[in-house]
Amino acid sequence: MTVKNKAYLALAFVSIAWGTTYFGIRVVVQHIPPYLFAGARQTLAGLLMFGIALLQKEKFQWSWQSIQQHALVGLLLIAGGNGFVCWGEQHIESNIAAIICSMMPLFAVLINIVLVPQEKINKKIILGLILGFAGIAYMFKSSWNLLLNPTYAWGVAALFAATIIWALGSIVNKKITNNTAPLSNAGWQQFIGGCIMFVISAFTEKHHAIDWQHSDVIAAYFYLVIVGSVMAYTFYLYTLRNLPIGIVTIYAYINPIVAIILGTVFLKEAFNWNIPIAVALIISGIICVNWGYKAIKKNAQ
Repeated sequence: MTVKNKAYLALAFVSIAWGTTYFGIRVVVQHIPPYLFAGARQTLAGLLMFGIALLQKEKFQWSWQSIQQHALVGLLLIAGGNGFVCWGEQHIESNIAAIICSMMPLFAVLINIVLVPQEKINKKIILGLILGFAGIAYMFKSSWNLLLNPTYAWGVAALFAATIIWALGSIVNKKITNNTAPLSNAGWQQFIGGCIMFVISAFTEKHHAIDWQHSDVIAAYFYLVIVGSVMAYTFYLYTLRNLPIGIVTIYAYINPIVAIILGTVFLKEAFNWNIPIAVALIISGIICVNWGYKAIKKNAQ
């Protein structure tokens, strides 16, 4: 099998695996405090990534500057992005969570526009942003009354916060992280982010609420560590090395669809036709944004 074919198989795995994580998180946070669970997941995943890096004979980055950089990315991506998703999914269905999080590429565009005023945009990018936010509005078209429930509203707010922070963390990660040691970098970020969430959990959560007696909770936890964090991230790095970025981003289109199917079938989450229409609008928006940036890049050549 060629390297390119292996990369396509890895991309298919990532597209499905990261879509299933919303389902797994929803299962666990019904029984385990979210930050305690997320801290336990990410620290273990970080240690396993360190192990893989050692087997691959990667050179670890031990400088204080490097560790500070990984701590910043871990704070944003892991403690902020993943932490808020876990907290939000206490109160929000996994399918809705996945759809909100699929907005990440669009928030990344907005953050770039704010941080880099000279950032070029065109009509396709503007149309993409409009379509994406129209998709979110359409999803809540017949259920605005749910947002009057403070618990539900805070859950939605947490997921939007997670998406924005993840987009910011992705931009920061791209600018400051040395890509010569991707596995150990990921290990540092996951481990430090997980430790931060343990601290948050110690001050904000009631640990007597832990319930490990459900076999599905234990299974979901180890699935999220091994498949969602370690395997999917390793395969994601492989696809980035061997496929064009425009193809790799396909995973973002598939994730919410997988989450919707799993949530509807196994968790009996509410389904209406607003959901697939919203997904179609958001995906169309992301595609328009990608086309817009490709046009800018082509004109710059």
